[in-house]
Amino acid sequence: MSGIPAVELRNVDFSYNGLLVLRDVTFSIPEGDFAGIVGPNGGGKTTLLKLMLGLLKPDHGTVRVLGQKPERVVRRIGYVPQNFQYPTRFPMTVRDVVLLGGLGREGKADVDSLLQTVGLDGLGSRRFDALSGGQQQRALMARALATSPDILMLDEPTAGLDAAGEREIFNLLQELNERITVVLVTHDLGFVSDAVRSVLCVNTEVRRHPTSELGEITGELLETMYGTGMRMVRHDQCWQRGEGCD
Repeated sequence: MSGIPAVELRNVDFSYNGLLVLRDVTFSIPEGDFAGIVGPNGGGKTTLLKLMLGLLKPDHGTVRVLGQKPERVVRRIGYVPQNFQYPTRFPMTVRDVVLLGGLGREGKADVDSLLQTVGLDGLGSRRFDALSGGQQQRALMARALATSPDILMLDEPTAGLDAAGEREIFNLLQELNERITVVLVTHDLGFVSDAVRSVLCVNTEVRRHPTSELGEITGELLETMYGTGMRMVRHDQCWQRGEGCD
């Protein structure tokens, strides 16, 4: 551990076309953290993530990732977008998708090793569009890991997945968090409350709460922290009893 925060924002304001989205945002995410970004729709969650990625510039304030401006450490940041856009008529294989993550990098990514890491061993030659939703998310995570990043950022990686697919993705993220920092936007904090170490509550303003200070995360607690709009899903209780969840 270097002691440098993985992410640090100081007095950040951001607006779209004059409409204030984020106001006076100041927080830091320590190296090795597993941080969940939560909040109501339109509250600024994805905007905050894009500021961390360097895809957007703040109106005021500073954004630092690994102690530097995000654009200077782009190869040390892995990113999994909510929607992966690609030409559907082009028969992209899983291997093709993963290799996209290493474009511009010296040498070639070890695709087989990456697929093994995300649990897709032997599927490199399969067409990407033939995978299940959960398998596609795993392939996109392998793509994000192609540059051996220090931070993995994800925008709602379980959107559209069933309970089993969600649990598989979050189990994988917990494994990856043993060696890299993980930051993700999610609507299902109740589902991963046993995994995340801190919560960034976003609704124009941002508050960071270590989960150790929150106790049990409930819908009432989250509503108190940042308002309505949060979806609480406690599939973990079903899995602990050995039952499936619809």
